Formats: sequence, structure tokens, C-alpha cells
Amino acid sequence: MIPNILAQNIARMRQDDNFSYLKLDTNRFKTWDESLKYIPFVRRTTISFGGEWREQYQSYQHVNFGDVPDNFLTENPHQIMHRVMLHANWEISPSFRIFTQLNNTLRFLNDNPFTSTLDQNALSLHQAFLEWNIKPNLALRLGKQEYTWGLERLMALKEGPNTRQPYYGATLKWHQGNQKIDAFLANPMKQNTGVFDDVRSSEVVSGTIWNHTFSSKRDFFDAYYFFMESSLREYYLKKGLEARNTLGTRWYSEKKTFNYDLEMAGHWGISMI
Repeated sequence: MIPNILAQNIARMRQDDNFSYLKLDTNRFKTWDESLKYIPFVRRTTISFGGEWREQYQSYQHVNFGDVPDNFLTENPHQIMHRVMLHANWEISPSFRIFTQLNNTLRFLNDNPFTSTLDQNALSLHQAFLEWNIKPNLALRLGKQEYTWGLERLMALKEGPNTRQPYYGATLKWHQGNQKIDAFLANPMKQNTGVFDDVRSSEVVSGTIWNHTFSSKRDFFDAYYFFMESSLREYYLKKGLEARNTLGTRWYSEKKTFNYDLEMAGHWGISMI
């Protein structure tokens, strides 16, 4: 059986896909899907296209234990959660590329009013960033982008809900051998349910995470610091300034018969609510 080389180069996030093998082996016959990943474009640049499609059927009995708003038509809804995400990656030179991604998420069959953008965002420019490879092991990303680190309790894609979470900011990415460091400063995007109506929020998130891969390539260590500042959160119907710091470490393994995952973190900050 011939292995699916294309699938082996698809990362969890489309902006991290790696199809460089298509450029190195120009004599190799390309399948129809591989041909979408390496298309000669203007002035020796290349462009690639791709996408994701997800459909989910969900059925609920007594949503929120029957404690629903008066305008709900039923507390036992069923629904189809639809999501399509299309992307393009334009490699202008070995040092520069532009990545864009469109998002379309919709909810069908459920006649209850929409209460969350986690269910629906009719059409949005989900990601749009410029990446500059300053050095072979150092890159800077500027623009709308996704973030995910660790167990995703602090910074997450929100893959479970229908609509994933983008951010607007800057990310510096460094790697050397078995070491990686990511540092970022960003604003979460406030998503809405219409067409191209998302806005940049005033919340601020920043941080850095260091990852060490041990020689076994199955054992890993992370050390991280995250900061969040917001005056938009509401607790007990009150709003105020919240500034939170998180410092932590994580030891974990992958692809073993017995795996482990140990994380310790401390939080401190101020709340003026």
C-alpha cells in the first residue's frame, strides 16, 4: 500500500501544514489533491489551497435542566452544526508568506433564538497574517491568527464548539534543535453571527512558552507565562478591570503504552469588580 504522503504533512492547524516535499521532488507525479498544494503563481511565487468541512448532529433533552429563557420554543432541541473553513497560503519568497482563512459556521433545525457566536458565524475572515522568516529558525507572524498551547485550558482553538477562536496580534516563533519558544501579544477577536462583522476586542493577552523535547522524542517539558487584562468580563452582573498572571510547567509524554501528563500552575493578579 502506498502511504498517503499528503495526510502525513497536514498539521492540526492549517497554517502549520508542510508541503515542502512537493517543491523538492518536481519530477514526482502529483495527485489531484497534491496539485492544489503547489501552484506556480506570479513572479516565481507559489500558492496553495485547502479546506475543512465538518457536520455534527446534536440532540438535547431538557437543556440546562429545563431552565431556559421564555422565548425558547423547546427545551428538547435537535440541531445540525455546520462548519466549512477554506484557506490559501501564498509564498511570496523563502522569507515571506501570506496566509488567509475563511470561516462559515451555521446552526440548522433548532428554532430557539441564537444566544452564542459559538454556534454561528455566517462568514468571517478567520485568519489573515503575514509571516516573515527573519532567520531559518526565527519567524514573526503579524495579523489575525489562531493560538493553542498545552492542554488548552488557558489558550485554546475552541475546536469543540462550532466556531473557533481567532486573535489579532504578533507572534515570535524560535526553534533550535529540541528547543522551541513562542512569544505573543494579541487581542481576542469578538465574533458576531453575521457576515464579516467581527471586531477586535479591547482585551489583551500575552505570554511566552518554552518547549523542550527530550532525546526519546516521546517526552516533553513546557514552561510558560501568560497574562490577561480585561474590563469586559462580567461576574454577578458587575464589570471591572481584571488582570491575571499565570506561571506554570508541564511534563508529559506521547505515543507510549503508558503516558503521563503533569501540570502545575500558579495564578495571581488584581480584580476591581
